[in-house]
Amino acid sequence: MSTTDSMPRYRVIAAELAFVGGTPYPRGSEVGCTNWPTGDLEPLNGSAKLIMAYWLRFQAHPFFPVSPYTAAHGFHLPSVLPRVAPPRKRYVGDPDGSELIDPVPEADATPAMPRYRPGKLRQIGNIPVKASDAVAFLDWPDDRLEPANPVAVSVAAYLAEHRDHPDRLSAPWCWHRASTYLPELAPVGKSGHAPQPLSRPRRQEPVCVACSRLPHHGARVGRDEHSPEVI
Repeated sequence: MSTTDSMPRYRVIAAELAFVGGTPYPRGSEVGCTNWPTGDLEPLNGSAKLIMAYWLRFQAHPFFPVSPYTAAHGFHLPSVLPRVAPPRKRYVGDPDGSELIDPVPEADATPAMPRYRPGKLRQIGNIPVKASDAVAFLDWPDDRLEPANPVAVSVAAYLAEHRDHPDRLSAPWCWHRASTYLPELAPVGKSGHAPQPLSRPRRQEPVCVACSRLPHHGARVGRDEHSPEVI
Protein backbone atom coordinates (compact mmCIF):
# COMPACT_ATOMS: atom_id res chain seq x y z
CA MET A 1 0.00 0.00 0.00
CA SER A 2 1.29 3.43 -0.85
CA THR A 3 2.15 5.69 2.06
CA THR A 4 2.26 8.84 -0.07
CA ASP A 5 -0.35 10.76 1.94
CA SER A 6 0.48 9.24 5.33
CA MET A 7 2.09 11.52 7.88
CA PRO A 8 5.01 9.70 9.53
CA ARG A 9 4.36 9.23 13.23
CA TYR A 10 6.93 8.46 15.89
CA ARG A 11 7.10 7.79 19.63
CA VAL A 12 9.73 9.58 21.68
CA ILE A 13 12.03 7.00 23.31
CA ALA A 14 14.66 9.40 24.61
CA ALA A 15 15.46 9.15 28.32
CA GLU A 16 13.85 12.51 28.98
CA LEU A 17 13.23 14.82 26.02
CA ALA A 18 13.56 14.75 22.26
CA PHE A 19 13.52 17.83 20.05
CA VAL A 20 11.34 17.46 16.96
CA GLY A 21 11.22 20.46 14.67
CA GLY A 22 12.77 22.53 17.44
CA THR A 23 10.05 21.62 19.94
CA PRO A 24 10.85 19.49 23.02
CA TYR A 25 8.69 16.42 23.60
CA PRO A 26 8.85 14.19 26.71
CA ARG A 27 9.46 10.47 26.58
CA GLY A 28 6.38 8.56 25.41
CA SER A 29 4.97 11.40 23.29
CA GLU A 30 3.63 10.57 19.83
CA VAL A 31 4.57 13.11 17.17
CA GLY A 32 4.15 13.65 13.45
CA CYS A 33 7.29 14.78 11.65
CA THR A 34 8.17 15.74 8.08
CA ASN A 35 11.92 15.82 8.77
CA TRP A 36 14.35 12.92 9.00
CA PRO A 37 13.97 11.12 12.32
CA THR A 38 16.68 10.60 14.94
CA GLY A 39 17.62 7.77 17.26
CA ASP A 40 15.37 9.34 19.90
CA LEU A 41 12.28 8.39 17.89
CA GLU A 42 10.58 5.05 17.27
CA PRO A 43 8.52 4.74 14.05
CA LEU A 44 4.85 3.90 14.59
CA ASN A 45 3.35 3.63 11.08
CA GLY A 46 4.42 2.38 7.66
CA SER A 47 5.44 5.82 6.44
CA ALA A 48 7.69 6.38 9.44
CA LYS A 49 9.24 2.91 9.17
CA LEU A 50 10.19 3.47 5.52
CA ILE A 51 11.66 6.87 6.28
CA MET A 52 13.55 5.63 9.33
CA ALA A 53 15.06 2.68 7.40
CA TYR A 54 16.09 5.00 4.56
CA TRP A 55 17.64 7.51 6.95
CA LEU A 56 19.56 4.87 8.92
CA ARG A 57 21.06 3.35 5.78
CA PHE A 58 21.83 6.34 3.60
CA GLN A 59 22.29 9.41 5.82
CA ALA A 60 26.06 9.44 5.17
CA HIS A 61 25.66 9.59 1.39
CA PRO A 62 27.07 12.87 0.00
CA PHE A 63 23.84 13.68 -1.83
CA PHE A 64 21.42 12.56 0.85
CA PRO A 65 18.38 14.89 0.74
CA VAL A 66 18.04 17.49 3.48
CA SER A 67 14.49 16.25 4.15
CA PRO A 68 12.24 13.38 3.03
CA TYR A 69 9.55 15.98 2.33
CA THR A 70 9.47 18.95 -0.03
CA ALA A 71 6.61 21.16 -1.12
CA ALA A 72 7.32 20.21 -4.74
CA HIS A 73 7.33 16.43 -4.33
CA GLY A 74 5.79 15.58 -0.95
CA PHE A 75 7.40 12.60 0.76
CA HIS A 76 9.95 11.18 -1.66
CA LEU A 77 12.47 8.35 -1.19
CA PRO A 78 14.22 7.83 -4.54
CA SER A 79 15.40 4.34 -5.44
CA VAL A 80 18.77 5.75 -6.56
CA LEU A 81 20.44 8.76 -5.01
CA PRO A 82 22.12 11.35 -7.26
CA ARG A 83 25.29 10.32 -9.06
CA VAL A 84 28.62 12.05 -8.78
CA ALA A 85 29.63 10.61 -12.16
CA PRO A 86 27.96 8.51 -14.88
CA PRO A 87 28.01 4.73 -14.31
CA ARG A 88 31.10 3.07 -15.73
CA LYS A 89 32.75 -0.31 -15.72
CA ARG A 90 35.32 -1.03 -13.03
CA TYR A 91 37.59 -2.91 -15.41
CA VAL A 92 37.94 -2.81 -19.19
CA GLY A 93 37.08 -6.50 -19.45
CA ASP A 94 33.86 -6.29 -17.44
CA PRO A 95 30.78 -7.32 -19.45
CA ASP A 96 28.47 -4.70 -20.90
CA GLY A 97 25.73 -3.93 -18.42
CA SER A 98 27.87 -4.57 -15.34
CA GLU A 99 27.98 -0.83 -14.70
CA LEU A 100 24.20 -0.73 -14.17
CA ILE A 101 22.48 -1.28 -10.84
CA ASP A 102 21.24 -4.78 -10.07
CA PRO A 103 17.68 -5.70 -11.01
CA VAL A 104 15.25 -6.20 -8.14
CA PRO A 105 15.12 -9.88 -7.11
CA GLU A 106 11.92 -11.56 -8.26
CA ALA A 107 11.00 -12.30 -4.64
CA ASP A 108 10.96 -8.55 -3.94
CA ALA A 109 9.51 -7.27 -7.22
CA THR A 110 5.98 -5.87 -7.34
CA PRO A 111 3.53 -5.51 -10.25
CA ALA A 112 3.96 -1.72 -10.08
CA MET A 113 7.65 -1.86 -10.95
CA PRO A 114 8.93 -1.10 -14.47
CA ARG A 115 10.33 -4.17 -16.24
CA TYR A 116 12.80 -4.32 -19.10
CA ARG A 117 14.26 -6.94 -21.42
CA PRO A 118 18.04 -6.84 -21.65
CA GLY A 119 18.30 -6.80 -25.44
CA LYS A 120 21.87 -7.77 -26.26
CA LEU A 121 23.07 -7.50 -22.66
CA ARG A 122 23.84 -10.72 -20.85
CA GLN A 123 24.40 -9.10 -17.49
CA ILE A 124 22.70 -6.28 -15.58
CA GLY A 125 24.74 -5.18 -12.61
CA ASN A 126 25.88 -8.39 -10.93
CA ILE A 127 23.06 -10.48 -12.35
CA PRO A 128 23.31 -12.70 -15.47
CA VAL A 129 20.26 -12.33 -17.68
CA LYS A 130 18.77 -13.97 -20.76
CA ALA A 131 17.24 -12.18 -23.72
CA SER A 132 13.80 -13.45 -22.72
CA ASP A 133 14.01 -12.12 -19.15
CA ALA A 134 11.90 -9.15 -18.11
CA VAL A 135 13.57 -7.78 -15.00
CA ALA A 136 12.39 -5.16 -12.53
CA PHE A 137 14.83 -2.25 -12.78
CA LEU A 138 14.47 0.92 -10.71
CA ASP A 139 17.04 3.27 -12.22
CA TRP A 140 16.56 5.32 -15.38
CA PRO A 141 17.00 2.84 -18.24
CA ASP A 142 19.66 3.32 -20.86
CA ASP A 143 19.05 2.70 -24.54
CA ARG A 144 20.10 -0.95 -24.30
CA LEU A 145 17.14 -1.90 -22.11
CA GLU A 146 13.82 -2.59 -23.82
CA PRO A 147 10.59 -1.71 -21.96
CA ALA A 148 8.60 -4.86 -21.21
CA ASN A 149 5.52 -3.48 -19.46
CA PRO A 150 3.41 -0.29 -19.65
CA VAL A 151 5.13 1.24 -16.62
CA ALA A 152 8.52 0.88 -18.27
CA VAL A 153 7.15 2.38 -21.50
CA SER A 154 6.05 5.44 -19.51
CA VAL A 155 9.44 5.73 -17.82
CA ALA A 156 11.32 5.45 -21.12
CA ALA A 157 9.08 8.05 -22.77
CA TYR A 158 9.50 10.44 -19.84
CA LEU A 159 13.27 10.01 -19.97
CA ALA A 160 13.35 10.62 -23.72
CA GLU A 161 11.44 13.88 -23.21
CA HIS A 162 13.32 15.12 -20.14
CA ARG A 163 16.75 13.49 -20.39
CA ASP A 164 18.64 16.79 -20.07
CA HIS A 165 16.17 18.62 -17.83
CA PRO A 166 17.92 20.02 -14.72
CA ASP A 167 14.94 19.20 -12.48
CA ARG A 168 14.62 15.54 -13.50
CA LEU A 169 14.76 13.42 -10.35
CA SER A 170 17.62 11.00 -9.68
CA ALA A 171 15.41 7.94 -10.23
CA PRO A 172 11.94 7.12 -11.55
CA TRP A 173 10.93 5.01 -8.53
CA CYS A 174 9.88 6.28 -5.10
CA TRP A 175 9.82 3.89 -2.15
CA HIS A 176 7.46 6.07 -0.16
CA ARG A 177 4.89 5.87 -2.93
CA ALA A 178 5.77 2.26 -3.81
CA SER A 179 5.44 3.31 -7.45
CA THR A 180 7.09 5.32 -10.18
CA TYR A 181 6.97 9.07 -9.75
CA LEU A 182 7.25 11.10 -12.94
CA PRO A 183 6.30 14.68 -12.07
CA GLU A 184 5.47 17.24 -14.70
CA LEU A 185 8.50 19.45 -15.33
CA ALA A 186 8.43 23.10 -16.23
CA PRO A 187 10.10 24.17 -19.49
CA VAL A 188 13.82 24.73 -19.03
CA GLY A 189 14.39 28.27 -17.80
CA LYS A 190 10.94 28.44 -16.20
CA SER A 191 11.33 26.09 -13.26
CA GLY A 192 8.52 26.50 -10.79
CA HIS A 193 10.58 25.41 -7.80
CA ALA A 194 14.13 25.41 -6.61
CA PRO A 195 16.02 22.12 -6.81
CA GLN A 196 15.94 20.15 -3.57
CA PRO A 197 18.99 21.13 -1.50
CA LEU A 198 21.65 18.48 -1.04
CA SER A 199 24.22 17.85 1.62
CA ARG A 200 27.89 18.72 1.19
CA PRO A 201 29.19 16.82 -1.87
CA ARG A 202 32.03 14.34 -1.63
CA ARG A 203 33.23 12.01 -4.35
CA GLN A 204 31.22 8.89 -3.75
CA GLU A 205 29.07 6.75 -5.96
CA PRO A 206 25.28 6.46 -5.64
CA VAL A 207 23.39 3.85 -3.74
CA CYS A 208 20.30 1.97 -4.82
CA VAL A 209 17.39 1.08 -2.61
CA ALA A 210 16.24 -2.19 -4.09
CA CYS A 211 12.84 -2.71 -2.49
CA SER A 212 10.46 -1.33 0.14
CA ARG A 213 11.88 -3.77 2.69
CA LEU A 214 15.37 -2.65 1.71
CA PRO A 215 17.08 -6.09 1.63
CA HIS A 216 20.61 -6.66 0.42
CA HIS A 217 20.49 -8.08 -3.09
CA GLY A 218 23.96 -8.81 -4.34
CA ALA A 219 25.35 -5.34 -3.80
CA ARG A 220 28.94 -4.72 -4.80
CA VAL A 221 30.18 -2.70 -1.86
CA GLY A 222 33.25 -0.68 -2.67
CA ARG A 223 32.91 -0.71 -6.47
CA ASP A 224 33.71 2.73 -7.72
CA GLU A 225 31.20 2.83 -10.54
CA HIS A 226 28.08 2.77 -8.42
CA SER A 227 28.15 0.18 -5.65
CA PRO A 228 24.44 -0.23 -4.89
CA GLU A 229 24.00 -0.64 -1.16
CA VAL A 230 20.79 -1.79 0.45
CA ILE A 231 19.63 -3.03 3.80
